[in-house]
Amino acid sequence: PGKPPVPLATLVRNFATTEREAILARNETITKYTDAKLTTGRPKEAALGINKFLGLDERLLWVGMGRGLAAIEEEIRSCGSQDDIECLEYVLYGTAGLHPREWEHSGGKKMDQFYEGVQTDERLGKTIDYFVQHEQAREAALLIEHVVALRLYTTAAYKSINDPLRGRGNYANGPHPFPVTICYITDGIKKLRAVGASLPDANTKRDFWRGMRNVALPEGFRETGGTEYAPLSTSSNIQVALNYSDGAEARLLFKLTTSSFLERGADLQFLSAFPGEVEFLYPPLTFLDPTGCEEVIETDCGIKYTVVEVQPRI
Repeated sequence: PGKPPVPLATLVRNFATTEREAILARNETITKYTDAKLTTGRPKEAALGINKFLGLDERLLWVGMGRGLAAIEEEIRSCGSQDDIECLEYVLYGTAGLHPREWEHSGGKKMDQFYEGVQTDERLGKTIDYFVQHEQAREAALLIEHVVALRLYTTAAYKSINDPLRGRGNYANGPHPFPVTICYITDGIKKLRAVGASLPDANTKRDFWRGMRNVALPEGFRETGGTEYAPLSTSSNIQVALNYSDGAEARLLFKLTTSSFLERGADLQFLSAFPGEVEFLYPPLTFLDPTGCEEVIETDCGIKYTVVEVQPRI
């Protein structure tokens, strides 16, 4: 028999102790809690879906999706930043692994490079066709538009995609500048769940994690749940979620509990521009339904973790 799993509280406290030692060695301090509230939407917004949320006539979105790659490219070139355009050109026309820039948001990594500890694949030197013809893309019946939109999301362009959904940035109070791109991202994530249907754990209970720094649950979340406006990145590895919540006085951990592949996000590693970042991505407007299970873990370092269990509704 294998070893019994380490209790969550033990994992969390061990992480906090190791982190404290590292922070002291660097002569840094923990970021103080500011009682900021996590922003989530109403359950009704999840029910109405992404087309309504984007703020455009749904029929115009259908026309845009029919235009395909031309519409995606037009959106990014018209409203995107220079970084967004650079990432789009790499995704559409570039050769995997040959872009020279080191990206700050990824810790100075280059796109499609495999660093120590990351298993390589055959993408180096390949074009977008490699990803479109990948076994997982074919199993999920992805179009090239899905692949381009999802791959673009894994680049530095993710911020320009997420911020308007969360009411931030230049487009906070108007329609999203990339509506067709968002629709293909959303549809692509949902289709990629089909890959999980043939896996041994397709109908087995699995938990996923999301870590956050110095934010509290919004009012009423425990009673009615909340809708995540942007794509929701999760990990099957609790250690990854703990790393995302590091350096803060108060930390929030979501435990997303699932019983089948239909409740899980998409594994984007096969097409990600940063293949070392293993994540399971949920689509925009995923509803987080609290199960009522909640745990507060206090550490000897004065750091408090609030662990909230939810069921994701896609």
